[in-house]
Amino acid sequence: MTTEPAGRLALYEELLRRFASGTRAAQLYAADHPLLGRNVEGLLGALKALQQQQPSITVGIVDNEFVVADTPLPKASSGMKDLIDRLLANKVERISFERGVTPEEVVGLMLGVAKLSPKGGGPEPSWRFPHIRLGRITSEPGRDGIASDMAAIRLLYTAAVSAAETVWESAAIEGKPDVPAALHAVEGL
Repeated sequence: MTTEPAGRLALYEELLRRFASGTRAAQLYAADHPLLGRNVEGLLGALKALQQQQPSITVGIVDNEFVVADTPLPKASSGMKDLIDRLLANKVERISFERGVTPEEVVGLMLGVAKLSPKGGGPEPSWRFPHIRLGRITSEPGRDGIASDMAAIRLLYTAAVSAAETVWESAAIEGKPDVPAALHAVEGL
């Protein structure tokens, strides 16, 4: 488990709380209701603070628990449990919020999730938002546990070393580092 500063954990919890509360509000009220608006503002506030350090925040569901940015958040209230069940029943295991997400996109997401059947059975949601991605968490078939973790770590390490070499060579030849390559390497980790 990743150790996160208390402030970041509080932001992760706020993000989830606002998403769950906003989805419940979208089930009960119109899209312009103040309660939905407050939850959208709260979610965007948490995202803005988190995205100062990383361009994308991913919320996933693993073993019926929310995971935000690779940090498990096991304290699921009944409202969170209902949201997890609704998302899983409709084959949504991952939601990524990228920098630049708008209030309209968040409202659309909350309204869309609110309309999902709690029992599932329908097609996978195919909503399109410029800064929000929905999907499934996939793993390679036949690989699990530490073997798959080690393979992923090796791939990340190889990519990071390659990117570092490129940045170093660029700095040696041109007298300055290749900033886009360095940013890409850091964001990939």
